[in-house]
Amino acid sequence: MLDNPTIGANVDGCIVCTPHAKHFQIREELLQEGKKRGKLMNILMEKPMTTNIHQAHSLHNLATTLSNPKGCFLVNHSANFQTQARTAREVVLSGKTGKIRHVAGFMASPLSWIFDDPSN
Repeated sequence: MLDNPTIGANVDGCIVCTPHAKHFQIREELLQEGKKRGKLMNILMEKPMTTNIHQAHSLHNLATTLSNPKGCFLVNHSANFQTQARTAREVVLSGKTGKIRHVAGFMASPLSWIFDDPSN
């Protein structure tokens, strides 16, 4: 699609939700495309980012090298199946909390330290 001159020139972001083994190749191609265009492609990628740490290091280094304030790379982390999420769902469904009128949440986990430690 990015090779299509009509569509590709207008794409400035994408969601990568492909089989895990394809994540590295697709992300790398998107970063290189952004480099050709002179701006980082905005990307939301389903987890895992890659299937091995060497590919993760490579993408991190490429994204860091090519990044600018107008582009971003995000990895989605869905917590739906974690014990805490299941427990919260059960509590809400049980009615113990009363009627829920509003929920706001924020999750942040800066993981760049993973790439700074060669033993990872």
